[in-house]
Amino acid sequence: YRRQRQMCIRDRGSSLAEATMKAMEAVFLNWPHDDTGEWCEGPVGFGQVVLWNTPESRNETLPRFQTSEAGRLILAADARLDNREELARELLPDVQVTGLTDSELLIAAYRKWGQSCPQHLLGDFAFVIWDEAAQLLFCARDQIGVRPFYYSLDEANFVFASHVHAVAASNLADKSLCEPALFKYLKEGELYSPDLTFYAGIKKLPPGSTLTLDESGAALRTYWHLEDSPQAARENIEVYRLELERLLEQSIACRLRTDFPVAAHLSGGLDSSLITALAATALRERGQTLKTYNWCPRSSGGEPDLSPELFLSSLMAEKFELDHQFVSLTVDN
Repeated sequence: YRRQRQMCIRDRGSSLAEATMKAMEAVFLNWPHDDTGEWCEGPVGFGQVVLWNTPESRNETLPRFQTSEAGRLILAADARLDNREELARELLPDVQVTGLTDSELLIAAYRKWGQSCPQHLLGDFAFVIWDEAAQLLFCARDQIGVRPFYYSLDEANFVFASHVHAVAASNLADKSLCEPALFKYLKEGELYSPDLTFYAGIKKLPPGSTLTLDESGAALRTYWHLEDSPQAARENIEVYRLELERLLEQSIACRLRTDFPVAAHLSGGLDSSLITALAATALRERGQTLKTYNWCPRSSGGEPDLSPELFLSSLMAEKFELDHQFVSLTVDN
């Protein structure tokens, strides 16, 4: 992923320690990055380590500030918005959408819709806005939870980041073992939980949720449920198929909105093969070749490759002229 990472700390009644921000930032500096930014004022601080992922992200300066008659807003965001043109028409009709950054659209959405703004957003996002006039901190995560959001909240501090290790590095969170999380892991083999982590004092903001903090306390709200999606009534199965194809092509095109090389994991199964076929076709129209990979190394010693993943992914690579790599991953890797 080319991803943007952010963190914020609020320690009521005391100044934010620069060393705490640096300790959190150090977690993210281990990854490649294009830019960094930091803002601290009294008890509130935002930091951001940025990797550019879309053409517009090159124009981002994060954290982003905006001052208006309604007051100052400060934003930290890990976001790729897919309904940019729709949002621009609604929020900034006099501004060309080309070059308009996602952070500008996020702030404009908050100005217009307040805490209900995530309901109007499509894409992958996790963001936090400090509303200085209202003395309110607003946090939101996308509907599916593609972008991570971890936080710690107690009577004195609120800390957030897009990696659990950064919250832990603040030394402001309870890092004792979360026994319910351990139980789920031992019982199910994975920790599938919308909110638990292995740290007792560090939670995940659930997908499709917002968290608001002000002097009255904290409020966690869910703004989206899959079961609330509108029912579609179509004439026959062929109409459904065409609609599904349209939606797949649209969603894949959103994820190809980048100036950087695009790669896909290709196992040869139904899901990855379908996504790869559509992405490769779209990129070929631009004169580009899709790079693909899977986790199965080729056999050594001249023995035939009998793995279905190797065989099927090789067929896909040949049919769609892909730059396909077989990646060997060991425990040490």
